[in-house]
Amino acid sequence: MSKLSEKSQRQGQVDKLKEKINNEIKEIIKRDALELLSFEDEIDDSLSDKDCDNGEEFINLCNEVTICTILRDFINLPNTFMEYSAAYGREIDKIFYTISDEHIDMWLENDFNFMARAISCFGLNVFEISEKRFQYDFTSVFEDVLYRQKKERELLKI
Repeated sequence: MSKLSEKSQRQGQVDKLKEKINNEIKEIIKRDALELLSFEDEIDDSLSDKDCDNGEEFINLCNEVTICTILRDFINLPNTFMEYSAAYGREIDKIFYTISDEHIDMWLENDFNFMARAISCFGLNVFEISEKRFQYDFTSVFEDVLYRQKKERELLKI
C-alpha cells in the first residue's frame, strides 16, 4: 500500500524505468534493423537454397521489432505503471498500485533486462498487454523472493 500524497515520488521512479526501457528498445531496434538490412544482400542467394534458415530468422527479427514497437507505445503512455485503486476506510491517503513499488525497483536494477524478459514472456501476445499482466505474469515468485533476499542482505551490510 502506498500514499497518494507520495505519487510524485512514485512518478520519478516510473520515469527512470521508462527511460531504461526506452533505451533497451532503441538498442534492440538498432541491432535488429542492421540484421534485417543484411538480409537484403542474402535474399537472392537464399531463394534458390531450400535448406536455408534465413526466412525463419527474418520472421523472428520482424516479430522482435514489432514487439518492441508495441511495448514502446504502451510504456510511453502517460499513466503506464501509475494505475492504482483507492483504499477504502479511514485512511483516505492510501492507494494500491497495480504494479508494486517492489517490482518497479526490481526492474530498475542494472542486471534486469526488461525488454529481453518482455520479449520472451509475452511474445506476440504483447497485443494483450496490461499492467495486471506485468504485475502477475512478468516476474516469477522465485525472482520476487530472490530480490527480497538481496535487499535484506544489502540492508545488513549498512
